[in-house]
Amino acid sequence: MKKLIILSISLCLLLGLNVKGQFLKNIFKSYYVKGVVVLKNGDTLRGDINFSNSSSDYQFLVMRDTLNKEKLRYHPQDLSYFQIDSMFFYPKLLKRDSVFMQLLLNDSLKIYKYRYLVTTGYYTATETSFVFEKPDGTNLQVLSSKLFPFKKRVGEFFKDDPELSEKILNKTYRYDDLYVIANEYNAWLKKKK
Repeated sequence: MKKLIILSISLCLLLGLNVKGQFLKNIFKSYYVKGVVVLKNGDTLRGDINFSNSSSDYQFLVMRDTLNKEKLRYHPQDLSYFQIDSMFFYPKLLKRDSVFMQLLLNDSLKIYKYRYLVTTGYYTATETSFVFEKPDGTNLQVLSSKLFPFKKRVGEFFKDDPELSEKILNKTYRYDDLYVIANEYNAWLKKKK
């Protein structure tokens, strides 16, 4: 009976380690996809880009040369942009760091997506934020956190369009309305010209 119990426990441990091993393998898996990198000097490189949409993909870029399989690492300050399928990523200065941001809306007012790692004493998680960028280059990072003062910060950012600012301040527009806000602001800019 003891042998059966020990055998059962051993089998469960082995299966558990295998499942955890597969789980960890999937978490740390590298995804190489075809892409284009444009360097600051204008050179265009084509190859396989290591991209899994994790927070590290927004800090640096690893590209594998398709001919010799050599891996090259690029930081945001090294590139003009990189492209994967129809997604474009541009280097942007956020606070004091240069990071890659995915361009979501390419109009007078642009919207970028940025993913970053949040670490507390209790957990580590990848968060997504969005960045509005006005034609003059001023920008605002909009966090998804409930602690982010959306109404105050976004309303203030768009104060040059009083009607839009008022809609944000009276909560007609909220976090889920980022594209609506951007489209209304872009329409306002076009009317203003």
